[in-house]
Amino acid sequence: MKINKISLSLHPYFLLFISILSVSVSSIMIKSSHTPTSVAGMFRLYMSVIFMLPFLPWKMLRSLKMTKKDWGTVFLAGLFLGLHFLFWMESLVYTSVASSMVILSLQPLFVMIGSYFVFRERANLFTIFCLFV
Repeated sequence: MKINKISLSLHPYFLLFISILSVSVSSIMIKSSHTPTSVAGMFRLYMSVIFMLPFLPWKMLRSLKMTKKDWGTVFLAGLFLGLHFLFWMESLVYTSVASSMVILSLQPLFVMIGSYFVFRERANLFTIFCLFV
């Protein structure tokens, strides 16, 4: 898959600010909602698509050639992202927002441990220091 250089119409820091703000308030909004978690997850992904459509580089998409393997990878990534949201939102039913965020922020630690056992990758001291900070 060949990706061309994309020119952003907005400053990347503005988009980063919007992203951080959205992620920061999502768990509080989900916890205060009285809808089933699967419906809340569907609406969260649906609203993300609606908000992201204006920033989509349409010219690049027309020139993008994707194989069946690429489409399969995109499908699996979307499926696992949906399952991630479903399980995380369901965890908010059983625990507080604070404990869910602590578990969620430990994700890099689990990745580091998993990469050691699966790929035999060793983390250097700087990586371990940054993880604990």
